[in-house]
Amino acid sequence: MMNPAITFVLDRIALYSTCAVPSVLFYVLTRNDTVAQKQPGNDLLLCSVIALELALPILFDGKGGGSEIDFACNATLAIFLSFGMAHFILDRRLGPPGTPIEPFYNVLSRWNKRNSVRATNTRPKEYELATMRRNAFVWLGKGIFYFMISLVVMPAFDGFLRVCNDPLDKVPYMTLLLNEPQHIPARTLQYYAIAGIALISHVAVFPTFVLLWYGVELATRAILFPNSLKERHSAAHDFVHQPPLFDQPWLATSVHELWSRRWHQIFRWAFQGLVYDPVRAMFPTNKKLGRVLGTLAVFAVSGGMHDYILMAMFGYHDYASRPGIGGYQTLFFLLQGAATVISAQGFVSVPKWIGSLLTWSFILYSMPLFIEPYLRIGLHNEAEIPGYPRMWDSYLPPICPYGPKLGM
Repeated sequence: MMNPAITFVLDRIALYSTCAVPSVLFYVLTRNDTVAQKQPGNDLLLCSVIALELALPILFDGKGGGSEIDFACNATLAIFLSFGMAHFILDRRLGPPGTPIEPFYNVLSRWNKRNSVRATNTRPKEYELATMRRNAFVWLGKGIFYFMISLVVMPAFDGFLRVCNDPLDKVPYMTLLLNEPQHIPARTLQYYAIAGIALISHVAVFPTFVLLWYGVELATRAILFPNSLKERHSAAHDFVHQPPLFDQPWLATSVHELWSRRWHQIFRWAFQGLVYDPVRAMFPTNKKLGRVLGTLAVFAVSGGMHDYILMAMFGYHDYASRPGIGGYQTLFFLLQGAATVISAQGFVSVPKWIGSLLTWSFILYSMPLFIEPYLRIGLHNEAEIPGYPRMWDSYLPPICPYGPKLGM
């Protein structure tokens, strides 16, 4: 019998390497294409590779070598890389002939970028060695500071998910929202609000670990290998000066402001160039309608993208057959799209505090549509950062809306 640790590693190697095949194939087909062309010849073949990239995580049907987190990572990587591939095709075809285009796999460099074709031969700013050393230790200090904060905050959120009962044995939230919205229990909203913050905080904390990694690496280079600082300082500098992942979303005074500026902008470059702009361009004589439909299309694609990740995590058979999962993400984002369009029109001018109250009341009532599917697949039972303490667990039962779990 094979050692469980070896089986664990081999299963994940098989899972991730299988899903990497389309990316390798796309690279082979496009490795010599570095500038925009008037009449590229293999777009159909490349689109077939994108379809394969998106199909493979689903074909595992939530089974085989890997946990739900592994399947989610695979599906998310497939989305990122597919967006990168689609943007590469678009840049190669629509960019001015001879314009340099970046490789499809360089997708993270497009955070919050609006332009499609970006020159790749721009020389990075040169820094003196003393400046790079100082930056290394400043970034390390910031990384340690944010990490220490996360050591206090994250155990409280993860402890809530670990200690408190969930309302999943009750009526599915969509049924409540569509049939009896006025009778939704306050404790249900309270549970979903805290659970939602807890789950999203795992995304929000990710840049802390990246910053800490850069800080440790650069500080080590500054002390031991100062002449090697330059090759990594540029990448760290770009990361540190990227737009924040979340820009104080609690200050949003409208749904439009929340989603267009304060929520994370990871996929903005893709949605702008691949969804919003093409839909808007379909209505050249009615620009307002084009903007509205472009916005709704972006939210529809975002909802489908989140449902796709759930399908990969849970398996398409269970996704389609179990209540409280299928379609919830798409419905949630369509509601957000409609609210974004309405709030952007500025029909009524209200004080900022009223705008914030209306915004977060809407989010509070609609958020369970986004959160419930993740709870039904048990993600809250696995949402814990390895190695973090459980120091708040014994203090949390009094705040559990549905009481603590047995034994807590």
